Amino acid sequence: MVDSEKKGRSKHVQALLYSALICPGFGQFTLKRKKRAWFFIAASLILILVLFVKIFVITNQVVSTHLVNDQAIIDLSADGIKKAVNVIKTRAYSEMLPLLLGLLGIWLAGILDILLIV
Repeated sequence: MVDSEKKGRSKHVQALLYSALICPGFGQFTLKRKKRAWFFIAASLILILVLFVKIFVITNQVVSTHLVNDQAIIDLSADGIKKAVNVIKTRAYSEMLPLLLGLLGIWLAGILDILLIV
């Protein structure tokens, strides 16, 4: 009885580490909870994909408005690049915070889901 209890506990700890350190949902796979695992994996991957698309869109908009002038000449001066980078940072922080908080929420929910299985 003690050995099976230790195996169950070590599998639970392994699942917790997988979800906490690798990706939400991996721990649920370890515990054979496939529907929940796919939910957490899909939700986190969708948010990560949206973050990458948002980064691309913001960067593209800033480059086209701040670095390219009327004659379609790219302003690669130090001031022009510094100004564009500052605009990207400001927009990225303000527009991506909800997405990052959502990703953090999914990560914590995946960990909490495993903790509540015991």
